[in-house]
Amino acid sequence: MNDWIVDVLAKEKIDLGTSSQSNLPTPSPIEFVLSDTNKQNILKAITKFESLMYPHTLGVLDYAGYGSRVIKSQFKSSPDAVAQMIFQLGYYKLFGRVPVTWEPSHTRKFKLGRTEVIRSCSIEALEWCKAMEDDGADWNARLEKFKIAVQAHLSYSQQASEGQAVDRHLLGLRLSLNPGEEIPALFRDPVYKESTSWTLATSPMPSENFNGFGYGAVVPDGFGLGYAVNKESIRFTVTTPTENGARLKHCLQEAADNILKMMKFEKGQSSISAKL
Repeated sequence: MNDWIVDVLAKEKIDLGTSSQSNLPTPSPIEFVLSDTNKQNILKAITKFESLMYPHTLGVLDYAGYGSRVIKSQFKSSPDAVAQMIFQLGYYKLFGRVPVTWEPSHTRKFKLGRTEVIRSCSIEALEWCKAMEDDGADWNARLEKFKIAVQAHLSYSQQASEGQAVDRHLLGLRLSLNPGEEIPALFRDPVYKESTSWTLATSPMPSENFNGFGYGAVVPDGFGLGYAVNKESIRFTVTTPTENGARLKHCLQEAADNILKMMKFEKGQSSISAKL
């Protein structure tokens, strides 16, 4: 729908259809009468919003090296999985570790279903990142680990869409606690707290027309990554309250380039650039 709206606006031609006859009353403006309390609350909301937004930086990386067409036809892979691997490798390049990562999965096949969490950070992704940053690793080994990491991501994505992941289940258990009831040891465990501190909050919104969209970080030292895997490009929007936004953006560019270089070595090919 977003693409359709932007397309028709760009063409300056919107088919509104034929006008229908009606006896509706003439529209009139609605006058909002605000009390002093309402006005004060609005000013407080504006101040709070500005204090929240001021520390953030936002940068857009429009990566033109490849998009969904090449990923599917040449890489033989999943566009979303490749984007998530770019996130893992980009963060690893910058910080030397993989981040706790949140990606939404729809559960619309269930009545009243909304979302579940895809945990893109995996042991398989970590092993691939290590291989990519190991100067002694050969490209075939890196490629094999990449395929394993992608398959692990796709498997978890499938489980999440089937309601078989963990985060919504654990959320339900926490919400079932009565006021004043003792919090179970699981939810007090430091590992649980760390595993739900979403360093990377990611969300896809494919659109050929959007230049980028903001998606906020959810922890003080984290990043919000909105992304669109379009036909011939991938667009990343990096939002963060930290000072590392530009650095992560640079590392995402490097990670995407590294994947392209890795694919050039598949099956002994010296280059796939002619096919891009």
